[in-house]
Amino acid sequence: TFACLVIDPGTHEVTLVNAGHINPIRANQATNALADAITDAESGVPLGLMSDYPYEAKTFTLEPNEVIVLM
Repeated sequence: TFACLVIDPGTHEVTLVNAGHINPIRANQATNALADAITDAESGVPLGLMSDYPYEAKTFTLEPNEVIVLM
């Protein structure tokens, strides 16, 4: 499996591609809210499972007090 994130420290914009990995979680430290950063439907299959699989990137902005948790 594979998860790749690119974070722009100036804009707090996150670009995420997930290939069958456990979904990264957005955790809001102020509210203790947890949410998947990418849904199962937006995630791709594990690398090497299907040739030429069209992986897609999801982009979002981290809000104040939010962090990304990868497992």
